[in-house]
Amino acid sequence: MTGSSGFLGRHLVEHLRGEGYEVSTYDIAESQDTTDLEGLRLTFEEWAPIDEVYHLAAQASVGPGEEDPEMDLMVNGVGTIK
Repeated sequence: MTGSSGFLGRHLVEHLRGEGYEVSTYDIAESQDTTDLEGLRLTFEEWAPIDEVYHLAAQASVGPGEEDPEMDLMVNGVGTIK
């Protein structure tokens, strides 16, 4: 799961683990970057096989997006594509 330290991600991780699922997380809070395709590829290979991926990573705050719209696009747009 990407975005596991965010509001939705934290609750979804808790719920899934409570239901007995094994959940692996990939999160900027752990210095992991969803725009880093090679890092994602290596991590997903380590986790294989993977049944589902929940992509919840995003730059959700308005302020940083106004200050640095390019970074906002990288995190929200490019991170989703990769």
